[in-house]
Amino acid sequence: MATTPREAVMEAQAVSCPSSSMCAVVGEVGVDVSDLRYGPFDLPPVAYIVNGSSVVESTINFSTGSSDLREDNLASVSCASTSFCMAVGGTNVISPTVGRVEKPLWMIYGGTSWTAFGAPSEFKELPAVFTSVSCATTTFCSALGYLRVNSQYQGFAATWSAGTWSYQILPLSVNQPESIWEYPTNSPDGTTGISCISASHCEGVQPLNGGTGTALIGWNGTKWSVTMVPRVPHETRITLTSIACVTLTRCYAVGSNTTSAVAATLNGASWSQRVVPLASRYMYPRLAGISCRSFSSCTAVGVDDNVPKEVTSFAATMSGTSWTTTALAPEITSGTFPPGFLSVMRGVSCAPGGGCTAVGIATNEPFASEYGILQSHP
Repeated sequence: MATTPREAVMEAQAVSCPSSSMCAVVGEVGVDVSDLRYGPFDLPPVAYIVNGSSVVESTINFSTGSSDLREDNLASVSCASTSFCMAVGGTNVISPTVGRVEKPLWMIYGGTSWTAFGAPSEFKELPAVFTSVSCATTTFCSALGYLRVNSQYQGFAATWSAGTWSYQILPLSVNQPESIWEYPTNSPDGTTGISCISASHCEGVQPLNGGTGTALIGWNGTKWSVTMVPRVPHETRITLTSIACVTLTRCYAVGSNTTSAVAATLNGASWSQRVVPLASRYMYPRLAGISCRSFSSCTAVGVDDNVPKEVTSFAATMSGTSWTTTALAPEITSGTFPPGFLSVMRGVSCAPGGGCTAVGIATNEPFASEYGILQSHP
């Protein structure tokens, strides 16, 4: 397990590894009162490029041209190649006159550095935030998110093609976030995931308000469609938060039901679901991220919120049709952490022909100190 270079103020949210020697990691500046390089709310996003043992950080500060403060968060990243990645998230602009205003945030890595962009003009000043992204090529990406229309939060799906954004508001009600960085990664009802095989085929998952179900959001190259993921009989809740597609007809998604971690398979138009086996001491497990190397090989990471009354992480691996789980080290002993820090893994990416890299935070709840962490698996 390794720590990010500026570990005292980094919360790693997502990772994408286009090769066995390169990964992109994104996140946000955490809250650490001992670090005074930023103002009380001027918090820029954070992005890294990891090349083997070399980690290059690029912190982007945004100027609003006024006295307004900003809280920036990168929630998701996708790399189509080692020289092209897109990271997305959102910005809270905190104005003394209008209060908090949400704006989309997106960045592109071009092989040597990151370039940050503000709200796309296509959004026409609507309060909106990106929550997940997937890039099929260096000229096509799709993203999910939420926007606020007449004080109500609704999901949206967007495409970025040859430098131009277009989006569609979806008939999906999502939870109102209390804080931009608590959405989507800390809200099981708000986390979204999307995976694109090509510029004409994407599948996304969007949990509905209150955990009442999960919508499957599809892109066919022309338009978006929305269908419901079927629930298992007698199951009151199914929340899928991450998805990985390996072919045009096969995708894997993970999440949770009322009491168990769940893995689901989309085979054509048919869904099948299974509970991921875990020890009985896990009380409220949920899988947060999944990445697949092939048709029969996937890795997912998740957390349990009460083992007991603590947060702990675990990894789940699919080989063939079977899932097995491994508890990740409950207490971090490497790096520069004081005793008592626990790992909370939030995302994972498996490189083609290589290993998997998981990212998340180290936390010493309830003291609210958090550090970014990376963990590699063969």
